[in-house]
Amino acid sequence: MQRWLPSPLLSAGLFALWLVLNQSVSAGHLLLAGVLSLLVPPLTAPLRPVRARIRRPAVLARLILAVGLDVIKSSVAVAWGILRSGRRPPNGAFIKIPLELRDPSALAALAIITTVVPGT
Repeated sequence: MQRWLPSPLLSAGLFALWLVLNQSVSAGHLLLAGVLSLLVPPLTAPLRPVRARIRRPAVLARLILAVGLDVIKSSVAVAWGILRSGRRPPNGAFIKIPLELRDPSALAALAIITTVVPGT
């Protein structure tokens, strides 16, 4: 069963999404949704990232808390800077930070964090 249906949740999601997007439950759409939900997950398996293992959940909780606080502080700072600036445009700058990260999961987490924090 694992060979024919490697990602059952992804297959079920694709099946449902196809039917919802087409707003039809006709025989043709059911057949096409079934074929796509069986063919797409094995074909896209090499594109999916490797599953990350959470070795220290306490560290992850601290990271989430720190990022949440940074988002709040940055939002207040950006709002204050906009309200305070008047006709003066805010000064923007680029900061170069060398990275030694090579793990794809860590790089993805860093990319998400930098896009969530206002002002980055």
